[in-house]
Amino acid sequence: MNPSLTQISVVFTPPKLFIAGDMPGNCTTDEAAGSTERLQRAKNRGIKRSIEDMMSNIGSGISGSSNKCSVIEKDDVQSCDESVSNQPSETDKTISPLSEEQQLKINYLEEENEILKKENQELKSTVTDLLTNRSQMYSYSELENLLTPVFSKTQLDALLNKKKIKRWPDEDVSAAFTLRSFSPKCYEYLRKKKGISIAL
Repeated sequence: MNPSLTQISVVFTPPKLFIAGDMPGNCTTDEAAGSTERLQRAKNRGIKRSIEDMMSNIGSGISGSSNKCSVIEKDDVQSCDESVSNQPSETDKTISPLSEEQQLKINYLEEENEILKKENQELKSTVTDLLTNRSQMYSYSELENLLTPVFSKTQLDALLNKKKIKRWPDEDVSAAFTLRSFSPKCYEYLRKKKGISIAL
């Protein structure tokens, strides 16, 4: 070999295989989360440095100044407070007092608001009453449907509406006679103890 010639070595590296979504420049969610965390930590470090710089500047200003304090008399503070309270502030100068027309409008709107509140309350109570009546009507009709096979229409009216029946239909009278002929004790029990309206 010739010493003047330099040796060049070539190293062969096999090509990388990329899986879909792992192409260079495309971050996976884990890598993106890691990069955002790194950015956040860098931001926090920058904030911490700026705070430390400010604190050191404040500390040097305090150490360079004289540590003298002056005492303010109580009378001086009171006279200062009085002079400040007597002077109108900028906001007081810009806000003008309400005119009579504006005050009347405000009063009218407050009264209107009270009226609407009362109406709203009345409507709410009406809605609740209607809902309770509706549920009672459903329960009444369901009860009537359940009792129809056992009792006649006249007996249902007597039971549910607590009406006094002056004239019983012939069907009810014959059913009462049949019940009484089979068992007078049962007839008396239903009529007196249970309060079921039975003809006779």
